[in-house]
Amino acid sequence: MSALDYEELTDPTSLTMMKQCQGKMPTAEVVMKKSSLATTKLFAENYKKFSDLEVREDDVWVISFPKCGTTWTQEMVWLLGNNLDYEGAKEPIFLRFPFLEMNVLKFEDYLQDLPDSVEVLNNSPSPRFIKTHLPVEFLPKQLWTKKPKVTKELFRYEYVFFTSI
Repeated sequence: MSALDYEELTDPTSLTMMKQCQGKMPTAEVVMKKSSLATTKLFAENYKKFSDLEVREDDVWVISFPKCGTTWTQEMVWLLGNNLDYEGAKEPIFLRFPFLEMNVLKFEDYLQDLPDSVEVLNNSPSPRFIKTHLPVEFLPKQLWTKKPKVTKELFRYEYVFFTSI
């Protein structure tokens, strides 16, 4: 990975936000040059493994902005893909529907020992159910050639932003 793929955030506002959010949520430490995505340095150092992920034709993807009803969508999609198996749905959603980039978000106070999500997915039986909040630029390249089932969240993220002000 080339250091040219991202720039570290060093401006006073970013440094203040990093300090205030420490331990509460993943904080943006760098900006990816490819898309102006503000993210963790851990993501910047590992993003290529997501774009190189082997996609299967029977994969089912939920691609959404954060806080747009993703969990509801995951539950509905998983139930529909598993013949309304409500007993199976009692298993935690993160086991049935792995979050692709979860282990590079850096939750230091909890979730420290997360397994590598790409490794988990590579070893998962088909059909795989996969959740991501990645921008298009960082999605697996094979997503465009293998043609899996993709559910893109239709909820408007602007609504979440403006109603939370």
